[in-house]
Amino acid sequence: MGEHFLKIFWKVAVTFVVICPALSQSYIKYKDPTGNFSTLVYDSESENIFIGGLNKVYRLDAGDLRLIVQGDIGPKLDNPECQTPPPAECAFERTFRNNSNKLLLQFGDKIISCGTVNRGTCEFLYSSNLTIIGQLVSPPVINTDGNSVAMITQNPGGEPNLYIGTPAAIDPDLPPFTTRSLVDFEVQKSMLQKSQKKASDSHIRQGFKMDFIHGFNSNNVNYYVVVYDENYSQTIPNYQTYIAHTCESDQTYKVSYIELPLVCNHKGQKYMLAQSAYLANRVPSEPNTSSLILVVTFGMSENGASSIPERKSAVCVYSLSDKIEYSFLNAYKECSQGNTTFKTVQWAGSNQHPCVSNQLWEKILVDEQVPYCHYLEQIPDLGGDAPIVADAIYQENDTLFTSVTFQYVDEVQESVIFLGDDKGDLVKLRLNSLTSAQKYETKTIDAGSTVIRNGLMLSKDNDSIYVTTKQQITKVPVEECEQYTTCSECLGVGGGVGDPYCGWCTLMNRCTRKNDNECTGAYKDGENRWLNNFDQCISITDIEPANLPSDMQIELTLTVRSLPSGTPQSYFCVFEDIKTMPVLAIDNTKESPTLTCETPPEVEIVKPDGFRKVNLSILSNETNMEFVSSEFVFYDCSAFQDCTNCVSSNFACDWCIYENECTGNSLKCKLQGVVGGKGNAQTNATKFGPDKCPRLKKRDTEILLSVDTKRPIEVVAQNLPMLETGQEGYECVIGEEVVRAEVMVNNTIRCEPKQYSYSDQEQEKPIVLKVRWNGNFMIDNPDKVTVTLYKCDVNRTTCGKCLLADSKYECGWCNQVMCRYKDHCQNGAPFLNGNVVCPNPKIISFSPLKGPIEGGTQLIIKGENLGLAFNDTESIMVDNVNCVTEEEGYIPSEQLQCTLSSTPTRLSSWVKVKISKESTTYSATSEEKYSFVIPEVTKIEPTLGPMSGGTDVILEGDNLDAGTSVNVTIADQPCLDIQRKEDGTIHCVTSPVITNVTIGDVVLMIDNGKDDSNVMFYYKTDPTITKILPGHAIASGGTRVQVKGLNLHVAKKEDIDDDDRQSRIQRRMLQCLQSWCFNDV
Repeated sequence: MGEHFLKIFWKVAVTFVVICPALSQSYIKYKDPTGNFSTLVYDSESENIFIGGLNKVYRLDAGDLRLIVQGDIGPKLDNPECQTPPPAECAFERTFRNNSNKLLLQFGDKIISCGTVNRGTCEFLYSSNLTIIGQLVSPPVINTDGNSVAMITQNPGGEPNLYIGTPAAIDPDLPPFTTRSLVDFEVQKSMLQKSQKKASDSHIRQGFKMDFIHGFNSNNVNYYVVVYDENYSQTIPNYQTYIAHTCESDQTYKVSYIELPLVCNHKGQKYMLAQSAYLANRVPSEPNTSSLILVVTFGMSENGASSIPERKSAVCVYSLSDKIEYSFLNAYKECSQGNTTFKTVQWAGSNQHPCVSNQLWEKILVDEQVPYCHYLEQIPDLGGDAPIVADAIYQENDTLFTSVTFQYVDEVQESVIFLGDDKGDLVKLRLNSLTSAQKYETKTIDAGSTVIRNGLMLSKDNDSIYVTTKQQITKVPVEECEQYTTCSECLGVGGGVGDPYCGWCTLMNRCTRKNDNECTGAYKDGENRWLNNFDQCISITDIEPANLPSDMQIELTLTVRSLPSGTPQSYFCVFEDIKTMPVLAIDNTKESPTLTCETPPEVEIVKPDGFRKVNLSILSNETNMEFVSSEFVFYDCSAFQDCTNCVSSNFACDWCIYENECTGNSLKCKLQGVVGGKGNAQTNATKFGPDKCPRLKKRDTEILLSVDTKRPIEVVAQNLPMLETGQEGYECVIGEEVVRAEVMVNNTIRCEPKQYSYSDQEQEKPIVLKVRWNGNFMIDNPDKVTVTLYKCDVNRTTCGKCLLADSKYECGWCNQVMCRYKDHCQNGAPFLNGNVVCPNPKIISFSPLKGPIEGGTQLIIKGENLGLAFNDTESIMVDNVNCVTEEEGYIPSEQLQCTLSSTPTRLSSWVKVKISKESTTYSATSEEKYSFVIPEVTKIEPTLGPMSGGTDVILEGDNLDAGTSVNVTIADQPCLDIQRKEDGTIHCVTSPVITNVTIGDVVLMIDNGKDDSNVMFYYKTDPTITKILPGHAIASGGTRVQVKGLNLHVAKKEDIDDDDRQSRIQRRMLQCLQSWCFNDV
């Protein structure tokens, strides 16, 4: 068996219809991964779609894109050197070649298919079953090198004709423009190119290529959009787009043929390379030809130097009569007057002749109108350098528009341009005028694929658009109005550009198209039933008053923009589930109408919020739907429990200090005690706003109090009321503790001294301070002035941890046993605090326990009282070996980090630490000893492996667990994925080596220590599989596989890699049980 891989493929060509998500929607699509779709035909009568592709023609149901039938058009026996197709004899051997469809047309109950085999011949297929009709031997019809166009029209005599535009070829039997029989495809009339007349011209014969973009017929005139190099006979190319026409009545093509450059401008840049085109009727309800427009997408080529465009696109629109046909007629008139800008077409004539003045021709042409079919043989095949220019209606960078179609949306009298691009996107433009369009939506249909040329097509009902790429065709609705749930979403598509199909159906509260089936009364202009302008979105713009006391019933006035016309009986006001109230009046005299309705008699308010927001909506009696809404607030002043919240609210509430209540009617309160809120008409307040409320002032410092410490608390207040006869004094409330308070000078409130405590094992407990008077009248505390109780001893069990406490707590190490507040340490007992060193430093542990004598080992020491600052460490020693301290791993009081120096010999001793500050020094010695050792590798297993690396090796030896960092090299290459195991071994994976290396030293580096052991590792040529038995297997697994090869013993892993031809196997012959993808082998 020549192949070294084991992967098994069951190849199946599958075509299927799927429902696939696009953004938030699902679209029907038909997909064939091998289809290579290129052409598209829509039969509106049968509502079938025909697609031409690679070796196949497809017939699909246009509704669900179900495959009805598939016809084979290839592969076919062919040889490019053969002049005629089979069964004609040919001196060259024919082989089966793929046939890619290049043209697809419908003719009655037949389909015409032209492909790339047999020099571009065509054949008839039955449209019903797509089988080939008869054994017609067709002449070459199209040039297989490039793009062609075709159209079938009814000539003036009543017989249908097949018109072909195809890239020019040397063969005289394949002219670029031909009229052909719809019986046998034979040429009836044609227009030869210059190279077909003058074959000796090698430049023309080899270089001239036409790319046909689009062809169409209007008023018995055939039009072609083509791209070719106008300098085809010269060194420097200049690719341009041309629009050409010929008249059906012209029997020679020569007389009526005219072409002029077609250019699209954008901000001074010329877009010269047409990519797609579409003839559209801008206003289908108006049959006159002036409504016909040609929409063309262009790419850019700098200076026309290449036929391959940059990824920059522009879209231009040309009026067929006013722009294109007018330019054609004007060219003939200018030619008759001797304007040398115009001349015969270079590629079409034996010589190129400029125009000369002729008064007879000028007189004949003066009264001609468009569309004009030229009949004067004296001015044949006219062209020139006077381009037909339009300014781009839309331009976009980083994309190439490869397909275009157009729809006039009759119900809104607007136009939409659909674009397909090279990223698989569908782009939608809203046409504002013939000079301006705006993009309103981009949908990704087939990401990463290119929409084929002219691969966009509208359905018969114009409700869907078919988007075709190389592998799939997708049916996409032209609009998806229902996905928008609000008016702003519906009318704000594309950043406010808007989707022309979609409008807001006001009374049904949804986004719809403009028709009575989806929106009742949509066509009643001026009644605001259907809106399609973003600025029209229906909304309640004002409610007067904006809020209301919950126990008050009044009439509300609502201002509603775009309110649909109606009587008061048409609507109701709905206050959520509270009550539905009838509309009392509507005033339509204003720009935005107003309507009036009463509020509910009473609305329940939940304390302590003090207000209730409700959704106030308008209900249509016609549709029984709530179609517009706004927020309305009912409030209850009495729900506010303090002065600050009362007078800061947006409601008409006052605070009565002496009555200790929030009210909407402060006339009942003592004048000197009223603090006014916002907009209360029934107030007698002389002072307003929260700054006039009785309140505690914000403090700049904390109130700290150690537990079990008896001390007064003082806070500053403002606007304190004067106590009246019979009223109780002030009290402080801290948690559940209540103490008496007195008012000092400058409004200072002094809470009586008291010991406070808490049970939680937390270092501190903040408690919001409350001050009250007259029993339960509270003084506001808007800034949350807080008393923080704290405990020094919680989580501060050592001197070092105690002294690390913030100095604001005044904690210290009392009597060398515990952390206490300074006033709680017994008189005369030692009390240590501040920036000092603690006695009794202690080493609890250190790691590692050993390292190389060369040093470089990073030592981590954990303990207690190891200094409050890094500089408190005077020294760290192991015997007489210094360990250099490092600030990186230092943790105050708890951890030190240092790097050991070297020692000439093995050594084992205790770790000693000195902590000092100023004149005070303390020492600590470890209980365990640290050892300086010599790590040594004595063995490696396995001893050999493949040169490609990947061998898992195990190093054994002495003191391999010493030190902190480890590095292993084998043959001067790093050993990867190093791991130290608990059994003292080191594991790693070998790297690849160059082909001439067969043996390598194993070198171990631990910290600064290096072991140049005599242990060697051997490299062998990688394993090679020579035979696998059996050579095939079933996909579900279970087949026993036998593998033979060379150097199979070199590999450590028993692994068959089904994608790697250099698989690694451990033994010379391996038997294994095959499972799916061999994951278990």
